[in-house]
Amino acid sequence: MRIEAFRKIKRAILPLALFVALILSLAPLLPVLAGNARLYLSPSSGTKYVGSAFSVFVKVNSGSHATNAYKAVVRFPTALLSVTSVSVGSSICTLQITGSPSYSNSAGTVNFECGHTGSFSGSSGTIGNVTFLAKAAGTANLTFSSGQVKAADGSGTEVLGSTSGATFDLQPAPVGGPVVSSSTHSDQSSWYALKDVSLAWSRPTGSDGFSYTMDQRSNTIPDGVSEGIGREINYKDLSDGIRYFHIRAHGEGGWGNTTHFRFQIDTTPPDPFEVTSDPPAENVTAAPLIIATATDRPSGIDHYEIALDAENFTPVSGMPYQYERITEGTHTVTVRAVDKAGNYRDSSLLIKVVDIEDPQITRPTDGSYLPILEQLVIEGTAPEGLVELYLNGELIAQVESDGSFEYIHTGFLRPGPYKLKALIITERGIASSPAEITFTVDPRAVSLFGITLPGWLVYSTLLGIIIMLLILLFRYLRKVSGFDEHVREDVDQIEKETDKDLTEAGQELKQAVDEVLEKGDLRKLHQLEHELESRIEETEGRTRERIERELDRIRDHHPLAPKKFRLPGVKIPKIKFPNIREIKLPKIKLPKLPKIKIKFIIIEKKKEKKEEPEKEKPVE
Repeated sequence: MRIEAFRKIKRAILPLALFVALILSLAPLLPVLAGNARLYLSPSSGTKYVGSAFSVFVKVNSGSHATNAYKAVVRFPTALLSVTSVSVGSSICTLQITGSPSYSNSAGTVNFECGHTGSFSGSSGTIGNVTFLAKAAGTANLTFSSGQVKAADGSGTEVLGSTSGATFDLQPAPVGGPVVSSSTHSDQSSWYALKDVSLAWSRPTGSDGFSYTMDQRSNTIPDGVSEGIGREINYKDLSDGIRYFHIRAHGEGGWGNTTHFRFQIDTTPPDPFEVTSDPPAENVTAAPLIIATATDRPSGIDHYEIALDAENFTPVSGMPYQYERITEGTHTVTVRAVDKAGNYRDSSLLIKVVDIEDPQITRPTDGSYLPILEQLVIEGTAPEGLVELYLNGELIAQVESDGSFEYIHTGFLRPGPYKLKALIITERGIASSPAEITFTVDPRAVSLFGITLPGWLVYSTLLGIIIMLLILLFRYLRKVSGFDEHVREDVDQIEKETDKDLTEAGQELKQAVDEVLEKGDLRKLHQLEHELESRIEETEGRTRERIERELDRIRDHHPLAPKKFRLPGVKIPKIKFPNIREIKLPKIKLPKLPKIKIKFIIIEKKKEKKEEPEKEKPVE
């Protein structure tokens, strides 16, 4: 029994012992299996002044792994810092993921994501660097919001074990940074083909000296030794490349922020390059594609320009360049590569374009004369393609040709000589040599309705017609003027006579009323009222009749017979009698009848049967 129990215990303990032994034997390998790569920022701390720029490097320690893929997202406080640039110039990465590196000053993040075609192992591999600008005083903590480090094991095993951020103490600057300018290299982002550099700077308030230096690093801090209070410096015969001038001012509280001024020099033209074409230059059967690729150090190629034969250079959008058309014959194509500093190098290619049949202009003939006002009809022969017609160097038409062409130019041609040119462009973009003729528009002959007349006859006829029209116009104006004068005189006379008649009628009415009122006979007073109304109506009718007779006389008397007059209704104001009961026996003085103003409207009779008013002429 005991032996059996011992055997059971032995069978249970033995596997456990073997497992413990295995764990102990693999203990040295546990860090590797767990992943001990680290992402960190360098430097991890420091003191910076507000207004100064400083760089922070994103680095990787691969630990015990060979690595080949990395991702790091750095977060920073937007109230204290802003990113001015990101760079991967010294990165271990040979591949950059699309969109990386990138940053957002609104979100406060910087993103790096890249890879290595081989692998990296080491404790200080640079993934990229960030340039920050200190905006305000305070403590700025930089952290990794996310990160990845992949092992180069073919499976992309994640081996990131930890991350380390950075903390910076941002303090107000003891003195402001000088403002640097250059009269020779004013734009820090542009390249200049000048080896001599002139720099000047301002003197901040409270400063008593400057320390400065010049090198090819962007973030150098000058030493603490003052160079004096001078405010300009000149550098002579510098070599090509990018350089930085660094300067800071000294004040009562110590050294202030450093100002970094960048200037770029490139005095070397682009490298020699070759120009080719498609189709080959020896037999160009279509508008060619010009191919050229140039390189330049250190600024790089800015743009290309191209010229055909002795023409001026024309900037093109890039290389290769496709001609839309090219004239038959032998040409020299020259490509100019221009770098960002304005240096350039030319390279030429001789091409031979196949000949095509030239067009012929058959109408008008060379040296012919064209009557003025005659349409220009252009006819000719040409192979199939597009014919372009130029008149005195200006394109006037593009017409298709199927062996012949025709075009009618409807524009007015001034007298004088003209040059007409025609050329044909094939479907493949080959242009012929131009066919040219000259003709003259002759004012000594005039074309009217397809009939050619002598110029003197047409011009004299037109002159005669103009003179006749002027005479008729003058006579008409004189008649109108005389008519208006006579009408005014007659109307004034009518007004005087009408006023006289109305005055006499008023006096008669007034006398009759006075007699009745004096007698005090009410019956006769009512009778008189009716008589007065009748006499007023009679007087109104008699006056109207007289006026109409006078107007008819005016119409028949004056020379402009087509004109007649229309008289509107003339109202003679009625006399309002007082109430009989209110009449007092003493003599009542009636008011004087007002003068009547008559308005005449002159209507010009139209030739049509229907008469419509044309103008009004009031006459008092």
